[in-house]
Amino acid sequence: MVKGAETAVLDRCIEGEVDITEKHIVQYALLGLRTLCIAQRKLTLEEFTLFDSQLKQAQNSLDKRDEKVSHFYKFNWKLVDIRGR
Repeated sequence: MVKGAETAVLDRCIEGEVDITEKHIVQYALLGLRTLCIAQRKLTLEEFTLFDSQLKQAQNSLDKRDEKVSHFYKFNWKLVDIRGR
């Protein structure tokens, strides 16, 4: 599951009602409200095991840890489904 600003989250979504969500965000912005998007990606056990291993490797790195963790998230959270309407 991922949450964040719509500019960061919606670019990663390939499923769900992204267009409707974007319209709602514009409506809320016109009212002066702040927004937050939530999306998810369902993983198989094999995907989870691989992701967990890769993330731990990045987190335990002694060299360029922040860069490696950031790269992990950018690469692995591309295909998510927007939640809510």
